[in-house]
Amino acid sequence: AVVSRSHVLFTAMKLMDRVVRTYGRHRSGKAHGESARRFYTVSVGFTDEVGHGLGPTLEFYTLVCHNLQVKGMGLWRGDTEAW
Repeated sequence: AVVSRSHVLFTAMKLMDRVVRTYGRHRSGKAHGESARRFYTVSVGFTDEVGHGLGPTLEFYTLVCHNLQVKGMGLWRGDTEAW
């Protein structure tokens, strides 16, 4: 997936939604007793930057984690700025 640095959280939500939809589609077609375990690989590259693979993918997840820690999103106890 090619993502923009300015829309990291939005892109992360879209990627996870795509994985859930794909997983649900594969799971619904499973025969009785067949394993429902699937592994998905996500490879990320940034818009207007050269490179993709493990490095940019790890950077993407790091940026997502940093953005989730920002106050004002209402995700953390005592974070009343979002209310």
